[in-house]
Amino acid sequence: MRYDVLLVDGKNLCYRAYYGNKTLKAKIRNKSVGTGCIFGFVKTLIMVHEQVMSDKAKIIVCWDSGHERRTKIYPGYKINRTDKAKNLTKKEKKEKEEFERQMKELKKVLQILGIDQMYREGEEADDLVGSLAKRHENRGENVLIFSGDHDFYQLITEKVSFYKSGGSGVNIFDSKRLMKVFGVNSKKYLHSMCLSGDSGDCIPGIGGIGEKKALGILKTNPNIVKDILNNNWDSDKFVGTENMKNLILANIDTIFLARKLVTINKHISKMNKIEGRKNLDRIESIFEKYEFFSLLKGEPWKIISKW
Repeated sequence: MRYDVLLVDGKNLCYRAYYGNKTLKAKIRNKSVGTGCIFGFVKTLIMVHEQVMSDKAKIIVCWDSGHERRTKIYPGYKINRTDKAKNLTKKEKKEKEEFERQMKELKKVLQILGIDQMYREGEEADDLVGSLAKRHENRGENVLIFSGDHDFYQLITEKVSFYKSGGSGVNIFDSKRLMKVFGVNSKKYLHSMCLSGDSGDCIPGIGGIGEKKALGILKTNPNIVKDILNNNWDSDKFVGTENMKNLILANIDTIFLARKLVTINKHISKMNKIEGRKNLDRIESIFEKYEFFSLLKGEPWKIISKW
């Protein structure tokens, strides 16, 4: 399948691009300047476009702008990252500053490449991606989401697929592959996260239940989370051990909380937009300055010219 719209989780790809090309530098005004984040990000977009996007596909990059909405629901949300940011070593602070410098420059490059960028204060990129995916799906377009974040499995439909970065080759999940790999559809995958929570984002789940166990529970009790959320679960019909049943019964409130936190919002109508204004002459000049010579010829430049 060739996709019409590519929705990119901006910061997620930034981190991958930065740490995957950390040593890449260019000599600018006799000074060595880091460029790995910019190069890796643009190169990834070219790769995905070449692999699976239609010639006239639209690329939209979504950026995090805080997570106040979820923090109001649960103050501990992503507290691990907040605590870590307060206790950085001098070396880590310097690296953080360099990453942010490159990300700021990348945003300028993306605009000149003609790529639209979206953000909204207090909202995370996940929710912008979810809302845009729904919007373009409703227009009958085939949508591809690019990120390394497993949360996006919940957005998969017949028209929306998920390219999970980090694997080898073309690692795209559509509804059929999701079922084959995990044994559940996208809605049930979301339900599995209601049971397990998400330790990476400090979202509480039921202790002792990780992704694998949560998926196993859903295979033998397909409607358990749905029934719990609708307040009509008959625990006597639970298929599993008595200990597991009692564990779930003791954590009903946790399931409701996790559902609020892990569910991606698909209904954000108003977003801030940095409109792409393509200028190939300026891009050529910038790429020469950054010594991205491999992107200025052959297939990469041909693809960039189509954006």
